Amino acid sequence: MSVRCYSRYNMKTIFTVILGLFACVTIGQTNLAIGEWEVHIPYKFGLSVTQSPNYVYYSTDLGLMRLSKEDRQTTEFITTIDGLSQAERSVIKYHPSSRTLVVAYETGIIDLLTSSGVTTMTDISNFDNFPIDKTPNHIYDDFDAVILSGNFGMSRIDVENQKVLWTTFTLGNAVHALSRVYNIYFAATDDGLYSIPIEGQTENFQAWEKLGATHGLPEGVSFGAATRWENRLYVGAGESLYMLNDSIYLEDSVFQFEEIFKLEDFDLVHLSSESWNLLATYYCPDQCNAQVIGFSGDSDTTSSQPECTSRTLETIQDGDGWVYYADQFNGYRLSHGNGNACVIHNPNSPFSSNINEIAVGRDEVVIASGGTVNGFFYSFRNDGFFILNEDGRWSARNLFNVDTLKERDLKNFHRVKIHPITGDQYHGTYWNGIVVYHQDGTYTFYTEENSALRKKDDMDPRERVIGMEFDQEANLWVATFLAPEHDLAVLRNDGTWKGFDPPNFGSGPNEVAVDSNGYKWITMTGDASRGVYVFDEGDMDDDLDDRYQLITQNNSELPSNMAICVTVDLDGDVWVGTNEGAVVFACGENLFEGECRGNRPKVLQDTILALLLETEEVRSIAVDGANRKWFGTNNGVFVQSPSGEEQVLAFNTDNSPLLSNVINDIAIDRREGIVYIGTDKGLCVYRTEATLGGAVHAREVYAYPNPVRPGYEGPIAIKGLPRDADVKITDVSGTLIYETTALGGQAIWDGRDYNGVKAKSGVYLVFTTSDSGSFDTPEGLVTKVLIMN
Repeated sequence: MSVRCYSRYNMKTIFTVILGLFACVTIGQTNLAIGEWEVHIPYKFGLSVTQSPNYVYYSTDLGLMRLSKEDRQTTEFITTIDGLSQAERSVIKYHPSSRTLVVAYETGIIDLLTSSGVTTMTDISNFDNFPIDKTPNHIYDDFDAVILSGNFGMSRIDVENQKVLWTTFTLGNAVHALSRVYNIYFAATDDGLYSIPIEGQTENFQAWEKLGATHGLPEGVSFGAATRWENRLYVGAGESLYMLNDSIYLEDSVFQFEEIFKLEDFDLVHLSSESWNLLATYYCPDQCNAQVIGFSGDSDTTSSQPECTSRTLETIQDGDGWVYYADQFNGYRLSHGNGNACVIHNPNSPFSSNINEIAVGRDEVVIASGGTVNGFFYSFRNDGFFILNEDGRWSARNLFNVDTLKERDLKNFHRVKIHPITGDQYHGTYWNGIVVYHQDGTYTFYTEENSALRKKDDMDPRERVIGMEFDQEANLWVATFLAPEHDLAVLRNDGTWKGFDPPNFGSGPNEVAVDSNGYKWITMTGDASRGVYVFDEGDMDDDLDDRYQLITQNNSELPSNMAICVTVDLDGDVWVGTNEGAVVFACGENLFEGECRGNRPKVLQDTILALLLETEEVRSIAVDGANRKWFGTNNGVFVQSPSGEEQVLAFNTDNSPLLSNVINDIAIDRREGIVYIGTDKGLCVYRTEATLGGAVHAREVYAYPNPVRPGYEGPIAIKGLPRDADVKITDVSGTLIYETTALGGQAIWDGRDYNGVKAKSGVYLVFTTSDSGSFDTPEGLVTKVLIMN
């Protein structure tokens, strides 16, 4: 399931989030219009939970999920697409008096979600004198305001006017919760329980009174929770729940607490009193299951459903008695009464946010979750691989849910390629060779025992696949790390293997690409960063005709020997991304003649010529249907013209719904113009205006939307054109209205004439010409567009 909303190319639109009626709808993977975004992040567990009259909200690592109280089944996602300013861990609280959902992030930024949209407060994040650690822990509903507690201290916030009223810095003494009774604030901190009258010097933490042994409270224990229930104060300290004795306070104005419950070997981390019962959430530090204890008005206690509590952090109860659990284990849990089973929701989303490589198939997108950390060390990642099918449904294959993968302890799924003929998925693991996931759901495994792949040695018996690519004949070329032989191997399309030991190859290959000549380009990121190694096997069965070329700073325009990624564009040119920009090699067959130094394109920036992305670490390069280059960096995505000399688009977290500026991979469905961007926080999807064009017109050329109905202001796309065709649009009388050039196989018209005037109602004719044509595909009138105003 994904969220569909709209965004212009270089502007981040803040979308209206209607708390009573969510504005976005769920879609499949190819229903995006041009300029639209999707984000796909894992919704597997909750960190914080709160409720409005109609919904329950869970915060996750990267977004929010909303559950309808009407049926307790309908779930919706809220992400950066909908205006959230961050894709970060957050603490949330619904503020009833202002009808606002308050979202506080670890960065100090606060989002306020109302029926009129999203407002972002940056007072805490931008305040220079604020402590570095701005991690939020709790939000307290203080009637006309909220009080945010965190590792920095406390801030009282006027929600309706988006203003911080006061802040108390606690000087390294983290505040975990705050509550109020008898017009006195009580703060549960690492160093104990503190209090102050609400009219006191709340901003001065020295004015707060620390309560201890003389008040019936333990010393040297972290206080993790506080709440008011039935007008009494309850606080959690370590294993114990304490209650303020009201009779003593009302008679003598003395704070005296008594221990009313204790659960040994557990930590009381959250107290909730939103409905009938007082709920105490106990977390198990030793990896056992959490427990939630409910206290009723007559002091009876009840325990939660065991299957609902694994690594529970927060719990709330609604007016109908349903209990909702924010739990770090898979699924969103709720229960009602002791006799009913736990209800667990598993929303349609990726297994995790880890993305190393993306492959686009005929009707699916496949993600390899990764296998290395810091270059070439094992990540010990168990996530496996994820599949997004054409219906927008996610599935995962890993050692948790596939017995044959569990039996082989298969992890570190680092690369993925899709067979160009069969559609089978080939997964290179940085752990134990190659896994083939066939279309019929079966698996084939290639290791040292049945292939040319080799383990490092007896001390490290792993076939560490680091790079893979298919050539034009559907042979799979595989590079392995620290193999004693056959650093480069090929699985031929007849099912047989052959190993190669290229001279001067070294031990640090990374990505593999195959150019139009069949040459293998391999980035040598490891082994002291040795540039790019190019290999030509010639006759596959004749080892004597093998050729190689090592491209470095010394013999090329590479700005650095740290070559990170490599890809081949639609013209057969090879683009190499380094930690200091990108270089293009248009060598043809002259590479091994020593006549190929490459070229660093120059880009005009603010009237100054600069080398292409010279200050950027280029982590991924993809080519769209118009031969434009999509560069993924540590600072977002840069889209350049086919030559690289003109910037077409630039996306980052400030001007788009990108989850993060750190881009791990980009893959493009050129047929549909769908761009899949893998960040270090999850998958973002964007529909570009460029699609792949053929040499001649497609059998069917069509425009969409068609007819163009009243009120539509978006782009009109003409699809199925020859690559880079010239396009002319006329009215029925033959008057030229507009002309353009197709981006790949698709042309875009904004529905206006040369003067920017919207076209009148009527039929418009689309004509195209290109360099190619035939009697079967005559050029000229290719389609019509009906505009209705």
